[in-house]
Amino acid sequence: MKKASGKLSWEQVLRYARLRKRYISLYASLLKSDPNRTVVDDNKDIEELDRELDIELIIQWRYGVLPLKIYLFYFLVFYVIHRSTL
Repeated sequence: MKKASGKLSWEQVLRYARLRKRYISLYASLLKSDPNRTVVDDNKDIEELDRELDIELIIQWRYGVLPLKIYLFYFLVFYVIHRSTL
């Protein structure tokens, strides 16, 4: 999904935001449905998203390493810095 330069378009950022919201909501609801469950490995929706996304994103989303606001902040900083060099 990244362009060759490593930059993301706004459409991609928005798409990732929607996917993140869907993924986390689904993942959390599956964990809450069974308190003894520690892994979600038997859900078709999660499996479909897992195939579509990079493993680094999945790990960050599952374990909350970086909230979406931080992603957007870094994207904006990166965009402003590199925009001035174009």
